[in-house]
Amino acid sequence: MYGRFRTSGELDPSQLIKRSERKLPSLDYGHKEGASSVTEQITDSPADSNAVEKNKVKINSATPAELISLAGIGPTLAERIIEYREAIGKFRNAKDLVKVKGIGPKNVQRILSQIEFD
Repeated sequence: MYGRFRTSGELDPSQLIKRSERKLPSLDYGHKEGASSVTEQITDSPADSNAVEKNKVKINSATPAELISLAGIGPTLAERIIEYREAIGKFRNAKDLVKVKGIGPKNVQRILSQIEFD
């Protein structure tokens, strides 16, 4: 039926797809098998274990300027990290960082190779 225009009520049956037949691509979000919560998906070891130790920021004694040098950490998050550290105490591991408002698992994974816990 080349060249024939269809009216608005007329549909080509070959173009109809039932919702149940639609196939969506499966996405891998990098979740760990058996992890029951988001915080369990964070590893406590740096992504690059061969990173030079002297370049790492000591998260428990870092200044705002040092914290801002970390990927994805701006002035607001740096201030929140310091406020949390002063109110609650030292960060023991990566899971403690997720407790700071505005920092999620993705932020922690991004900076994990750049920080150390002392």
